[in-house]
Amino acid sequence: MPEIISNLQTLPNGFALTGWIDIEKTFTCGNTTYFLEKKLPYQIIWLQVCPPTVNPPSDGACACCVTAFQNYLKRLIAAIGQSVVPVNIQTTAQTGSLNNVTLLTAENEVVTVLQRDGSETTIPICQLVSVGASKDIVFTEVAPEPISDETGACACCEKPIRMLLSPPPSTPFDLVTTGSGTTATISRATLVELIPNPGLGVIVVCDNNGNYYAVSLCQIAQVVF
Repeated sequence: MPEIISNLQTLPNGFALTGWIDIEKTFTCGNTTYFLEKKLPYQIIWLQVCPPTVNPPSDGACACCVTAFQNYLKRLIAAIGQSVVPVNIQTTAQTGSLNNVTLLTAENEVVTVLQRDGSETTIPICQLVSVGASKDIVFTEVAPEPISDETGACACCEKPIRMLLSPPPSTPFDLVTTGSGTTATISRATLVELIPNPGLGVIVVCDNNGNYYAVSLCQIAQVVF
């Protein structure tokens, strides 16, 4: 029995072990020593309660599509500093883009911008397609995050486009995004020489008119070579 107990992990669930336990006891009364023996039945049932099956953690869209873009925007805002630099925001909304706005903050999965009329607009980063400007500002200085092993939505949505653009294509290409409006398609784009670029969730490109864009890889619908 000790050997069985020491190997309980190998027993099948519901395994039952039955038998008798000998209980022996001696006691002395006066000059006489008495010996008592009694047999008690026992039954041991091995029931292993297994925890719920937990799949390995996977990277949902938050990891590569939202958090990565948010971290990029934070670094972009920090690089701009106190300068008032207008940018164009492209979203998935049917209304198109927000032009000539100022980036204020990027936190808690939203980006807040200041519009020309003084109003503030908050945009969920999961609906953000690109941030662009008609001049470089600091796009050539802020690199996307390094990539890591991905699973889940990152592996099947973000990674294929990133791998398609790695290494950078030798000829210009068109990016058709999920946005609407004049910048929904970025024509004759080339990758800006950044390390890494493309990075996790974000690609930095320059079009044939000298406009710069940081584009979410999760919002690219087509790449036309």
